[in-house]
Amino acid sequence: GVRSCVEQLQHLRRAAALRPRQMPPAKQVSTAHSLPVSPPTYVALGGSNSVGHGLGGCTNTPLCESKFTRVLYHGLLSDEPRLAFQNSAIGAMGPIIAGACTSRYVARTARFATIEYLPNMGYGNAGELHAVARLLDETQALGARTILVEILPRNRNGPCSPWCVHLGRVDEQHRSMLQLARDRGVPTLTIDA
Repeated sequence: GVRSCVEQLQHLRRAAALRPRQMPPAKQVSTAHSLPVSPPTYVALGGSNSVGHGLGGCTNTPLCESKFTRVLYHGLLSDEPRLAFQNSAIGAMGPIIAGACTSRYVARTARFATIEYLPNMGYGNAGELHAVARLLDETQALGARTILVEILPRNRNGPCSPWCVHLGRVDEQHRSMLQLARDRGVPTLTIDA
């Protein structure tokens, strides 16, 4: 359920508390005015689940009205009140565009990132796996604590329709994504939907 997912994200947030970037000390410059410092940023990369599509149907609770990326962002604000939010999630978009245009989709000030593309990937397209690897590498190079979120689409109500992706393909892609994360030391959160 949604509540279970949020509880898992909150647990993961606590486990992955924001850490200061490991950057060399800045060169000291004597000026009368200090330059503005950009706030650290949480970057949400993903498809329709990160955007919050499909949250209709429940009412009168903030949980029902909030996509998981916003719930997580508000939880992170308690650790870092100046944290900015960059919503780089686009419904039905896979990772190729974001992976090819990281300067547009990943803020240079990223300190925390979620990457969630599994339901929106072309199963069997190696280019999409390379794009996810690029996003994982880019966010980590910036010093951002990155979490790979995997939402496994499951058909529980009968046979697969002509547009349904068979569970074997989903599981194969899921294993490949988990391997990308393991190779980079990136924690994962898997949600069986």
